[in-house]
Amino acid sequence: MRVGQGGKIALSLVVGSLSIYPAVNYADESHIINNSDTQPVDGGAVAPKKSAVKFNRGFANAYNEGTDFSIYDGEPTTQPGEYFVEVTRNKKTLGTHHIKFVKDSAGNVEPCLSAEMLLKMDVNPETLPLGWQNNACILIKGIIPGATTDYDTDDEILQITIPQRYLNNNPEGYINPMLWDEGVPSFSASYNVSATSTQYDDHTSSNYYYGSLLSSLKWGAWRLYTYDNINTNDETGTQWSHLSSYVQRAVIPLKAELTAGDINTTGSLFDTVALRGVSLMSDERMLPQSLQGYAPVVRGVADTNARITIKQNGNLIREMSVPPGEFVIDDLYATGYGGDLEVTINESNGKTRTFITPYASLPMLLRPGTSKFSATAGEVRSESLRHTPVLMEGTYQYGLNNTVTVYGGGQITAPGDYAALMGGMAINTPLGALGIDLTRSFTSFEDEQDNACDSICNLSLKVSLAKYIDQTGTNLSLAGYRYSSQNYYSLMDALLTAEAQETGDDSFLPENYRDKIEVNISQSLAPGWGSVFASGYYGRVWDSRYSRNTQSSYQFGYSNSWRSVSYSVNLSKTIDEDGIEDRAIYLGMSVPFGTLHTKVPTLNAAVSYSNQDAKLRASLYGNAGEYNQFDYGTWFDYAQEHQTNFGFNMGYNGSRAQGNISYSQTETSYTGSINASGAVVVHGGGVNFSSSLGNTFGIVEAKGAAGARIYPELTSTVSDNGYAIISSLSPYQYNEIYVEAKGAPIGVEFGESKLQTVPTAGASVKIKLDTKSTSTQFIQINRVDGKYIPYGATIKNEGDEVLGIVGQGGRAMLSLPQDKISGKLRVSWTSGKEKGSCFIDYKMDKTSSTNSDEDIPTQHLMCKK
Repeated sequence: MRVGQGGKIALSLVVGSLSIYPAVNYADESHIINNSDTQPVDGGAVAPKKSAVKFNRGFANAYNEGTDFSIYDGEPTTQPGEYFVEVTRNKKTLGTHHIKFVKDSAGNVEPCLSAEMLLKMDVNPETLPLGWQNNACILIKGIIPGATTDYDTDDEILQITIPQRYLNNNPEGYINPMLWDEGVPSFSASYNVSATSTQYDDHTSSNYYYGSLLSSLKWGAWRLYTYDNINTNDETGTQWSHLSSYVQRAVIPLKAELTAGDINTTGSLFDTVALRGVSLMSDERMLPQSLQGYAPVVRGVADTNARITIKQNGNLIREMSVPPGEFVIDDLYATGYGGDLEVTINESNGKTRTFITPYASLPMLLRPGTSKFSATAGEVRSESLRHTPVLMEGTYQYGLNNTVTVYGGGQITAPGDYAALMGGMAINTPLGALGIDLTRSFTSFEDEQDNACDSICNLSLKVSLAKYIDQTGTNLSLAGYRYSSQNYYSLMDALLTAEAQETGDDSFLPENYRDKIEVNISQSLAPGWGSVFASGYYGRVWDSRYSRNTQSSYQFGYSNSWRSVSYSVNLSKTIDEDGIEDRAIYLGMSVPFGTLHTKVPTLNAAVSYSNQDAKLRASLYGNAGEYNQFDYGTWFDYAQEHQTNFGFNMGYNGSRAQGNISYSQTETSYTGSINASGAVVVHGGGVNFSSSLGNTFGIVEAKGAAGARIYPELTSTVSDNGYAIISSLSPYQYNEIYVEAKGAPIGVEFGESKLQTVPTAGASVKIKLDTKSTSTQFIQINRVDGKYIPYGATIKNEGDEVLGIVGQGGRAMLSLPQDKISGKLRVSWTSGKEKGSCFIDYKMDKTSSTNSDEDIPTQHLMCKK
């Protein structure tokens, strides 16, 4: 909750009155409304203007007759200065920002905006005067005709209105790339270490130690990542592995990401392959969230000024006003697998019209006019292969219109032993989203063996369908695969087959499918009855080496909850190539011990049975601590043949690191383990630690505020060097950072409690919180003639900033910067016909400052001319 700008003055008046009678001075408000005191608001309604305030002199005049309180009378006004306010543009909230208010040439106090603030308001730079961005203080009324500003001093809201023709026509959620932050240079390392020791009844033991390190170096737009691990055990000794290294950066004009080193192909059209090489691929995260994923374009015609409502599954997902004529809504947020859209046009003459826009989605569907691409080249990485060729792969997708997306791609290896071409389309139809694609593979070893076939050989056909049925709440997805011959190979299958032919080892040979079908269905039941799902696949292979040439798997499940208790049941059946069946059943239940407290432990119980085993497991888990930084748990397992296992674990997740210890015991062994993980960040301000770290993170500077808590993370606090780490941020989106003064030294003031940042992917962004360390000083001021300074006198510093108001008996409370231990203050007053001023020389006195309410030591000062 923010306090209005008069809060400090009122506080000083109250504190200054502590030594006199417990009287309170109230302000009188006139509530008379006439025609001249009204103003129109939206919709033609009339609201009263804020009434003038007149300070009641009754109590004050009893002891300070003639004191001038006129500066507190009249309508609320904004004084020049800097305020932390909430900003809206055309009624759209833009968050809270530091805004400086200055007097214009006419003497009116207006907000002074930065060029960055205008970009946040989505102002079109091409409509502004030349060189506008070079002005550090922009008065928006002076550069945008028709723009208005209105600052509500009570609610601290700055409302800015800008004519539409000066704004960009950008989609919902658009963020100007000029606001993206590439971050500051930093080096970071995330570590994870663990040790496990097991003692057996036969007096033998085994020990295992593990450590991993993910390092990153960030400089400008470039990021370097390396990942290594090491493990030691009693049998194999110590083994070190370098898993990957790569550099990465954003290519903003292409809305793509460039990566070089140990990489993976996208897996969008072809199977994912690990490479050592270079790739350039579209990064959808750079798009506004309203353009990510697939959603149809809604088109229609309004006869009058109309209100458009769009619902999906009965839920309102968009509402907007449009003028007469054709309208296009092309920035709806993607919603999973879709569900048809119900569009209603509410005309201003009372007429309504409703129509349906089909909406079903597949991963391949794109919005009209949008595209995605990838280009990759590099050497295949696989420990299963002795010979690793160079692979080149390219893919492209394009949304033709609201209904059809086309896509295609190709793969080829050097020296040309394998190639594949693929093409297809995804179609959004009233019956669901339909995808059809065809792939043709080419292999050199088939040609060498004279197994060449006709034009329809070596083909793979895939047909997929996805549909959400609104009326029944059913989500359905189907996928069917058909392979024209046993000579169709994916890249890795082809490489493994070539390896098997060269070595004569059939274990390398993959199984080539003849056809396969996959089904997934989920169904919501009536309210209170839960939901069910079913999934499965059935496939046939060419010339299986096993006794059968079919494989299948089926799974059914049901889940529900009653009050705070949730439960589920799952049934599954799998039949492998040898005809061996494996049936399994699982029953689970979760019961929290209480409903009113967030930290209550939860009991989980599960029973499972299969052809190989039957098991009962019961566990109890919970959290503790003000910020859930502690966790604990215990469990008990009972399996067939009377095998039992029980144990416990305890964990801690702090602001600098996290750790866990556990112990378990069976009938023949005892196992103990310990684990610790965290991260260290080296940056321009020093070295800081964190309990975890993502690729994109924040470095918060809050000098002098050690112990303050930084949100949205529960465990992040400011270290002694004045910095804190926010372990994970969302790239290319606004991230809001909050600060809680609790835990910070007394006297630390924050210039703002909330900031926003928009990092690029992988950036370590610096977020500076302005802080000021102050000391509260209580003073009593006397004049040279021994009289008290009049009640209501103002105390200002050299910068004409009001530091306090003199109360009863010449007392005042001042909030003084700790870095300025002495100075000259001006005291001025008007009492009756007397207007006076004098100066006091103050020096910070720890004996006259206080950090508690228990006592109020006072420094006595003389005010001189």
